[in-house]
Amino acid sequence: MSDPEQTPIETPAAWLRFADENLAVAEREMAADTPAYHTVCFLCQSAAEKYLKGYLIAQGWELEKTHDLVALLTRCADYEERFASLREGGAVLNE
Repeated sequence: MSDPEQTPIETPAAWLRFADENLAVAEREMAADTPAYHTVCFLCQSAAEKYLKGYLIAQGWELEKTHDLVALLTRCADYEERFASLREGGAVLNE
């Protein structure tokens, strides 16, 4: 059983699971005859946000309410500089 002191939203594994779900739905939608592109973009942004938050929480970061991928990538780059190269793509998904 999980630690009762930790809610699922505070665990990296939960964030990664939620991100995987978002991405799976986006992939299924893209396989449709007429994909809902706006929804696919929304789900991809949401998945990226959750993956980044999961990574940050695993590093000891305290959860902050933000949906800004560039800000999250900047924080991730504090732990691993390779994240900095993803900021341009993060800015596109932010749109």
